[in-house]
Amino acid sequence: MVNTASGAIISTFNVGNSIPIVVHHLAVSPDGGRLYVPNSFENNVWVMNAFNGTVITKVPAGSVPLGAAVRSDGSLLYVTNLLSDTVSGESPILSPPGFRAGLF
Repeated sequence: MVNTASGAIISTFNVGNSIPIVVHHLAVSPDGGRLYVPNSFENNVWVMNAFNGTVITKVPAGSVPLGAAVRSDGSLLYVTNLLSDTVSGESPILSPPGFRAGLF
């Protein structure tokens, strides 16, 4: 977390299991409560609590997801997938497993 007024790092979160992942482009929900972190090793996006760093859920993505962006109204999460050459559109509100991802 970063203090936007001072630019000071307040805290950091570990992302990844045994292999740390490099995050290229993460997204933040419009209300600032969630982080969307593409995980290229697991081909999913981690939906994280932005305040304590816990993983809320993992959302399936295409092959090697690298970037994420959230619509300004928070209704859709876009994920770029390097090796599948696609952009996934996913509902970021969803927490439970079984959620469907659409490809554009």
